[in-house]
Amino acid sequence: MAQKLKDDLRLRIEQSALDVMIENGIENCNMRSIAHRAGCTTGNLYRYFENKEQLIFSIIMPIMERLNELISNETEGTLQLLQGELRFPKSENNQKPSEYFTSIMELKLYNVLSKLGNEVKKHPKRMKILINANYVNEKLIEWAIELFKTIFYECFEINKNYKVNIDIFIVVLIKNFCNGLLQIFKETENLPQSIYQKMVEMYLNMQLSGIRTLIDKKIEEGIIIPLKEVFDYEY
Repeated sequence: MAQKLKDDLRLRIEQSALDVMIENGIENCNMRSIAHRAGCTTGNLYRYFENKEQLIFSIIMPIMERLNELISNETEGTLQLLQGELRFPKSENNQKPSEYFTSIMELKLYNVLSKLGNEVKKHPKRMKILINANYVNEKLIEWAIELFKTIFYECFEINKNYKVNIDIFIVVLIKNFCNGLLQIFKETENLPQSIYQKMVEMYLNMQLSGIRTLIDKKIEEGIIIPLKEVFDYEY
């Protein structure tokens, strides 16, 4: 019985925090106001959550867990959120490295983001917190940067004189890419799923076509070198 009471209070704290953050904004609420809404003391609240950041992560955990599941399914269990690595199969049919690289990214990203849209509709308030919590967004963007680097260096070698510049460019590229996706979430959260999916498809096509063109150019310049164990393509 005591454990049930503890679980009930934890859920009440999370729901109260969710309501206060939606009403007042994430930055304008504090642990005291959340405790007041939950009907408990601030000291008791800190027994469950060390700080507001930990409470925010607990609130958005259902979406994070679903996102992790989608990523794992799309990569056949080889990649999970915040851990793991992704291995690409060898390309076939003499496909250009840039086309192979972006086609796999497009397929995986679209499937994950499309299915995530369904989950967003189930947890609209939690998704609003995820979109607007800078601390959470920074962690997700850090993960996305490491993911892209992992995928990129599984496919290509970089001239050692340019490696640092390429790494910096990847950071800038992914930050802009993720911020664009967050904007799509914000703009389409109250619209039908079909519109959200079309927006994601258009955005991915636009972004990946640019990446494809850039990779082709840098391969021609000798800055990017396709790995033979991945690609059969000959220029």
